[in-house]
Amino acid sequence: MTTRRLLTFALLFLIGLYTGGCKQGRKPPPISPETQDRDFAKLVDDDQDIGDIESLLRYQIQLSPESAADNIIYDEKKNKKDSITGATMHIGAPQPEELWLDATVRSVDAFRGHTVLIKPRIFLSGKGRDRKMIEIDDIVMGDTVDREVKTQKIDLLKHLGEIPEYVLITGKIDIYFFKNTPKADADLENLDSFPSDMHTQRAGNSVEVHFNL
Repeated sequence: MTTRRLLTFALLFLIGLYTGGCKQGRKPPPISPETQDRDFAKLVDDDQDIGDIESLLRYQIQLSPESAADNIIYDEKKNKKDSITGATMHIGAPQPEELWLDATVRSVDAFRGHTVLIKPRIFLSGKGRDRKMIEIDDIVMGDTVDREVKTQKIDLLKHLGEIPEYVLITGKIDIYFFKNTPKADADLENLDSFPSDMHTQRAGNSVEVHFNL
């Protein structure tokens, strides 16, 4: 084999190695613990405070689709952000055996690196009746990049006793903000000494219920 052919062969061999290397690409460097910590830190939003949390939460009470019927007229009012501001319900004969409401707490964004404890309440009031509070299950949100929606169902008739002509339903949530605390480390039980600047409330919409039986 001549010297020129040897040089040509060597050149083609080197070009083949270079081209194959480009197609495969370089392997990424191993992730060190320091790099992992920095990436995890990006999930924590240190700028969020209790006011931000309150503004991100929504609490709405509405007629559950499973109780929709021809003898129930239900109407909702919403704002520009598609949040329910009020609702009206007219119920005609025959009286339903159950009347289910959906009590929904949702967040329009995540609580990155934080935990939020939410205690929802429903209140029943009306002419000639004492105000009654209905407690429903606590909700814990946070440490997720997904938006969260939590819905609980309440049978209104179960809490009314004698059916009135009118009842006003209102809602409220107590919000406890565990800043920079994952769910596993949040003390959700001992709230007597919870910092007042990390606790707030937010009202839900009202629902006017008229019984025309």
